[in-house]
Amino acid sequence: MNVDVSQHPSVTFSLDIAPIENLTLTTHESYAIRVLTLLLDNAFKFTSQGSVSLTAERQDGKIAYIVTDTGVGIAEKEAEHIFEEFVQLDSFADGMGIGLTVARSIAHRLGGDIRLDASYTGGARFIFTLPYTD
Repeated sequence: MNVDVSQHPSVTFSLDIAPIENLTLTTHESYAIRVLTLLLDNAFKFTSQGSVSLTAERQDGKIAYIVTDTGVGIAEKEAEHIFEEFVQLDSFADGMGIGLTVARSIAHRLGGDIRLDASYTGGARFIFTLPYTD
């Protein structure tokens, strides 16, 4: 991944990707990495201080990669709107508003999905899921 955490000195990054036994994940590695990079870039963009984390766990027959930040957060009513092309909730933010659209499109092509965890209120939490076999 190409997320440069040194560009965000006021943000701590934690990674908790412990090995998950008896699991076979068959996917296109570079596309899956692209999705995670887009999600992490987004998390760092909207977190000026605090933390960003990436964890992985089994969840409902899928592997879930969870990107959590303590940034500005996203209102529950925007949970699907943010995945539309050229949507920027902050008109002063860098970018064109297509990162989440691209990330979700790739996730779907890999047989997975991305959703916003609207129940999380300490910033934003995105869950990227991919199917696996035992």
